[in-house]
Amino acid sequence: MKILDYYEKLRDRYGAAADCQTLTVSVDEIAKVLDCTRRNTQLVLQRMSSEQFIQWKPGRGRGNQSEIKFLVPNRELLQRKVQELIGKESIQEAWQLIASLDELQKHEFMRSINMQFGIQTNEDELDVLRFPYYRQVPLLDPALVLRSPI
Repeated sequence: MKILDYYEKLRDRYGAAADCQTLTVSVDEIAKVLDCTRRNTQLVLQRMSSEQFIQWKPGRGRGNQSEIKFLVPNRELLQRKVQELIGKESIQEAWQLIASLDELQKHEFMRSINMQFGIQTNEDELDVLRFPYYRQVPLLDPALVLRSPI
């Protein structure tokens, strides 16, 4: 699992907490949420902390609760997830994720997605045309390419 997925699980579980609000939790409780061992949970929390997803203060000693603070708002989490899906060329999944948003957020995400497509120059100084299309394009001759939106 990726850190983004673990963070999303934590946000789903502790969603009532506002951004940048400190919560007291135990590592065992987080391990149940993340569905992994206590040791792996500690590694995941350290990685999230180093990547600035959370602020983590482990409880020292037996019975002391740890403190967690979520630093990435839900909106930014969604934006990162959409960008990751587009980067993996999973456009259909990105559209489904965007479809669940309200109109204002949908418009904002559509604008950012449209910037990902079109003619771009990559690091090798090659022009690359990117457009959403779910089938292979066998011919690039515009006179012979048949494209339907479905």
